[in-house]
Amino acid sequence: MTLFLNEAQRFTALWHSYRWSTISSVVVHAIIFPVLMLLFDSLATRYGSDYGAARQLQSLIGFLVWYLCMKLMVAIPTMVEEESVVGTLENITLTTVAFEKTITLRTVVMTLRLGLETALLATVLSLALGLTLPFTPATILITLLLLLGSCGVGFTLAGLALLYKSVSSVSSVIGNLALLLSGALVPLDGLGLIFTFLKCGFPMTWGISLLRQMTFLPGFVNIAELAGLTLHTFVVLGIGWLVFSTCLQRARQQGALASH
Repeated sequence: MTLFLNEAQRFTALWHSYRWSTISSVVVHAIIFPVLMLLFDSLATRYGSDYGAARQLQSLIGFLVWYLCMKLMVAIPTMVEEESVVGTLENITLTTVAFEKTITLRTVVMTLRLGLETALLATVLSLALGLTLPFTPATILITLLLLLGSCGVGFTLAGLALLYKSVSSVSSVIGNLALLLSGALVPLDGLGLIFTFLKCGFPMTWGISLLRQMTFLPGFVNIAELAGLTLHTFVVLGIGWLVFSTCLQRARQQGALASH
């Protein structure tokens, strides 16, 4: 508990130092989404369709999930890169606290911080657009599964950062591609085999689809889909942790932790 509080204080101090960067990120995304909705509505009107409240809510759910998961996915390897750049990575691994425990605690604290940040963005956008977001035990469970899947990808990238020091460009590419390939803005359920491939390849795709189902079918839970998402999430998380542990061991053997 003491270690968790220490990490929480550390992140609070960092947030205070870079608070304007966080605030600007929320403001920028709060502007981007309504602009996208106006663009989609204009395109739909041009082709004789409609992009009303229901479709906007679908897009809002996907956009918020993407924002939360993408931020977490990128933040985990960034924590390792920053320690490597300033030359403190080896010092952390030599303390009495296992490095794996340190990175886990930091991930939990970062998740809480990003959760509050996303909640603020969700409040602003839902009020601005007049949309109501669903909050039920089932949607919370799916969100937690999505976060665990994102942690799996993040741990994989963090492991690579231990060996190669800089993977920020790869993290950014994956995060930006996820906006399209996860169906965050436009549902991909009608793509058949392509959708099946994407939901098995991107942790967010499956979860976003389930969240949309539960939003428009209140009380309905597809047990088979939920079980599939749960299995997929823990496989991704397990692979991510295995890659991270293997890379950490290899970096120690190579004496690469002190390189920056």
